[in-house]
Amino acid sequence: MVGGLLWSVKAYAAVPTIISAKITSPNTVTVVYSEPVNSTLGDYITFTGSLAGKIPASVSGSGTNIVTLNFNSAAFTPSASGSMVISPTTVSVSDGLPITSAQVTVLDGQTPAITSIAVTSSSTNPTSTLAKAGDTISLNFSFNENVNAPAVSIAGHPVSASGSGQGPYISTYVMATGDPDPVPFVISFTDLAGNSGATARVTVRFNLPTPSISSIVSNANVFGALKIGSSIVFTLTPSVPDPALKVLGVYNGQALTWQPSSGGSVYLATYTVVNGQADQTTPLQISGVTITDASGNISNPATGSDIVRTIDANAPLLYEVTPPAETTTSPTPSYTFSSSEVGTVSYTGDCSSANSSTVAGSNTVTFNTLGAGWHNNCSLTVTDAAGNISSQLNVLPFKVTILPPAPVVTPTPSTPAKSTFKFTRQLLQGSQGADVKQLQQRLVSEGLLKATPITKRPMAWIS
Repeated sequence: MVGGLLWSVKAYAAVPTIISAKITSPNTVTVVYSEPVNSTLGDYITFTGSLAGKIPASVSGSGTNIVTLNFNSAAFTPSASGSMVISPTTVSVSDGLPITSAQVTVLDGQTPAITSIAVTSSSTNPTSTLAKAGDTISLNFSFNENVNAPAVSIAGHPVSASGSGQGPYISTYVMATGDPDPVPFVISFTDLAGNSGATARVTVRFNLPTPSISSIVSNANVFGALKIGSSIVFTLTPSVPDPALKVLGVYNGQALTWQPSSGGSVYLATYTVVNGQADQTTPLQISGVTITDASGNISNPATGSDIVRTIDANAPLLYEVTPPAETTTSPTPSYTFSSSEVGTVSYTGDCSSANSSTVAGSNTVTFNTLGAGWHNNCSLTVTDAAGNISSQLNVLPFKVTILPPAPVVTPTPSTPAKSTFKFTRQLLQGSQGADVKQLQQRLVSEGLLKATPITKRPMAWIS
């Protein structure tokens, strides 16, 4: 009351307005009002653009100033947008005033996201998750929608990102002494609608300390010679256990394969003598062994000093010089062969010999007595002082022929020459003469008459 007069004042309420309408996920649209409103599913109609053909299944947030439409399996793309009509049945909670019906633009309100990210290093380690000074770090990444140029930093250093749209984008940086460990990567980005994505952060280990070898020992600490098939086992102990170490070491010209043992606290390698490798007449120590860590740092070379064994890695070489004649009358033939080493001879098959040792060079052995016939399974080998056995040398087949003994010659009585006397008359009992004498002689030679006939007597005729 002023001056005895009563005044009345009428308050005018503001009509609710739409602050924004955005697609905020693959299946939601969020509308922000200037004040709390009462809103139902039927208040939202006439969808266009990315919303065309989509029908909201429910509404939430009625009674507040933020109302969300839920679409079942709408699957809006990350950059989806469109429009819709909000009817005046949406009213203010405070005074019931309706909004002004209008077609509302629905903007992209979804947060962009990184769909892939990979870090690689030019480190010699293939895992590419470690680095040392001088290595180039590469960051490769892509997004679920087109974005504005992303801002990238590696190890705290801003770097450019090559690429466009959804990517892929690539950023690189050469690591320098003094860079932090682990190496931080930061990617900041917004989509074309201005929505900010979550800052991505990844790390890589950098500048690990150079590894070192504590010791290298072997089991070859007993005097003697290693022959073909014998082995030496080497044991390497790094100063700091690391199962990711790569060990390089060569022994007697052969690269060794090292395997981690006990979680990387011990590495083992085996050298096995193979025929044809280098002989060592004095003990050979392993040397020049290095270890490389996962980031490519290489240790100083290390040497072992406990090997006292020599190496005989070559078996005797044999070849035939003079085989037995293909056919021989000697049951104890000789055989000449050559051996590259001094050794002991072993015989197999039909042949054996009292000759049991060889010299380096030509050797002639005499086979023990063999039977008559072919001998096609004779062979021999030579074993050297270290125990290496040569390949089998097969003797060319040969035949032993045994001559029969000379026949015993005994004297035989001479056979008188047959008489050529011609009888011209018939001899009768009591006949005499030269023809009777010839007949008597023939009868004696035939064994029909005693050897001393009585020639003065008439011949007794036997009829």
